[in-house]
Amino acid sequence: DIKINAQTILLKNTSEISAGTFGQGDAGSIFIKASEGVYLSNDKNIGSTQISSFVGDKAIGNGGTINIEAGNLSLDNATLLTFSSGKGNAGTVLIKVNDLVSLTNNGRFSTSIGLN
Repeated sequence: DIKINAQTILLKNTSEISAGTFGQGDAGSIFIKASEGVYLSNDKNIGSTQISSFVGDKAIGNGGTINIEAGNLSLDNATLLTFSSGKGNAGTVLIKVNDLVSLTNNGRFSTSIGLN
């Protein structure tokens, strides 16, 4: 698991926080508490800025939970995602924001399962 407690979290230009599994076993969960806000942005044309929990190809296990508690949340060309391209569940995205959630320029929340 990854646990972060801060006033502000800022990820820019292909930065990421991720927990995953490529073998047998569950991916970790990500818990973020930011009293002021969580801000993800990507102004590059390549790569992605993201927070993710995943099950890799040919892996067996479940994706973890992404749990964010913040004053504000902004995703500008960035993603919060859980996914499974192996065998198992994708995971859960939980968000509790006191003020503003902003999704711009393809900012998104996503949970998905690929074809095995």
